[in-house]
Amino acid sequence: LCLSLLHNVEFQKTLYSCLVATMMFSCGEKPPLHYYETWNTVFVLFLLDLVENPSDEDEEERLLDCAIGVVLAFNYHFADIDVSNNFVMKALQATPTTRNFCEKVLLIINREEDPVALGTPLVPDSVLKLLKDMFAERSTASLFYTSDTHVLLGIVARQLNDLPEGSELRYHYLLLLEEMVQTTDFNTDQHGRDEIAIALERIEEGEVVEDRNRETIVRIRCLAPCLQATA
Repeated sequence: LCLSLLHNVEFQKTLYSCLVATMMFSCGEKPPLHYYETWNTVFVLFLLDLVENPSDEDEEERLLDCAIGVVLAFNYHFADIDVSNNFVMKALQATPTTRNFCEKVLLIINREEDPVALGTPLVPDSVLKLLKDMFAERSTASLFYTSDTHVLLGIVARQLNDLPEGSELRYHYLLLLEEMVQTTDFNTDQHGRDEIAIALERIEEGEVVEDRNRETIVRIRCLAPCLQATA
């Protein structure tokens, strides 16, 4: 399947292969080690090239969207603690441009969609997982333009406000925020500071505050003193 993707020049066959690859990795389970002889950084670079240099045949961006789906699914099976050995992160660091990719990822997370979830919703979803991995290191966090980072901070603030108490997703958005205050210029420009500070206070004022959420908020405030509680 991987070789078919890499060497196939027919639009419809490439589209179909992308869909199959997304389904194959959507469960998040690691494949046998020998798979990585072909499913590796070179493969991800190929997918990113499909996104950044779309085919003239891809007027409706179907292949572009499917290629992003494969990247999201492939990234999902790498453990959070394994970012340094993640082929997707390595490819993102090596690719000349990621403008289309970053814009599409922001569009998907803003719509609260997950192209990888084929049945039961994933927690965290594949898009949030990818963003957490990218913002874990400054080298990949810097692939987003400052304006894109500001948009994402707005999305994070909205989700922290809107997600209900006890939501597993809320915890993962807190983890993303914790990474963003470390690997972006948040402490310098403080974009969205008030909205984020209010969201953190609302979580703390909830009827039930999970220990892990409280601990994450404490760490965030230590990293970004501008988010300290007002009272």
